[in-house]
Amino acid sequence: MNRRLSMPAARTRGRRRARQGVAALISACCLAFGALPTASAATATPAKLTLSPTTHAFGTVAIGASSSSQSFAVTNTGQSASGTLAVTMTGTNPGDFAIDANTCTGTLAAGAACSVSVHLAPTAVGARKATLSIAGTPGGTVKATLTGTGGTANLVLSPTS
Repeated sequence: MNRRLSMPAARTRGRRRARQGVAALISACCLAFGALPTASAATATPAKLTLSPTTHAFGTVAIGASSSSQSFAVTNTGQSASGTLAVTMTGTNPGDFAIDANTCTGTLAAGAACSVSVHLAPTAVGARKATLSIAGTPGGTVKATLTGTGGTANLVLSPTS
């Protein structure tokens, strides 16, 4: 069966072939001269913050005393810098947890890390809980759950003789 194309269909098919030929010719020329971008020139991934550890239990600490510090590492695993970082303490008892040191100021470069150190200084007896948050836009928000217990002080009396 001999099919004949109408004139408009034949012109469309011819134009398509011509465009494909021109595109192939341009690609061949550009590759020969090294001017064609390659797939490795892809757009960098946005900033993405990660936190380690994501939880810490400080144990029982007497009222009026402080626990040892716990360090939390923040890393930007993206290929772009983060936005300005903000470190906050929220939750049920945020005032019982104190930030000792904070290197997470400003922005965080791609692949870079910073740290925040926290300790528990309970103001009341019983369970204490807070959330440490580090946020950057772009970059996202990462959180660590902090727990501990406020304990009573152990007094020891001795004679003064």
